[in-house]
Amino acid sequence: MILSDKKNMKHRVSYAIFFVFLMGCFFFPSRRVETTSEHYSLFRYTGDGHLPVYNVHTKEHVDLVYRDAEGKYQNEALAQIDTLFACPFQQERTTISLRLIELLDHLQDHFGAQEIDFISGYRSPEYNAKLKNRNSRVAKYSMHLHGRAADIRLRGTNSRTLRNYAISLKAGGVGYYGRTQFVHVDTGPVRSWYR
Repeated sequence: MILSDKKNMKHRVSYAIFFVFLMGCFFFPSRRVETTSEHYSLFRYTGDGHLPVYNVHTKEHVDLVYRDAEGKYQNEALAQIDTLFACPFQQERTTISLRLIELLDHLQDHFGAQEIDFISGYRSPEYNAKLKNRNSRVAKYSMHLHGRAADIRLRGTNSRTLRNYAISLKAGGVGYYGRTQFVHVDTGPVRSWYR
């Protein structure tokens, strides 16, 4: 009798979890699992919903309105960002964090930059491991692996100035790569480094 009750309780809990999951999918049909809650909350630093980006590797210019005037995210534009930020290793894609997109937009707006020079976004585990083998300073558990990091430059803005402002936001990690003059920003824990 006790075993039967325990079994029934397990089934009820399993059904309840499954039901909650289905309701979440129905009421919050966000294409971004990592950022579903972010989608329905205010970010501390947001942009104007317009993100002009230049991919320095593909020479591609993309000018996107990813959020409309009512604050609704545009899935087609977000999919284009996912493609633009794809891993250069076999062009693998992941879902780029909305919070990261908003942060990049905020930086571009703050400095009045015409566009963001995009250097690196998503990295597949295989590609990150290759980079790590070539350079021991590449993080093994990089935020790039989760679509939560980007390496950028802003034309017309000194990279040190960009780094200092990004650090002041306390919005995540900031790395400065002085030799190559680019700044890493991510939405992970607040920290900073110089290489």
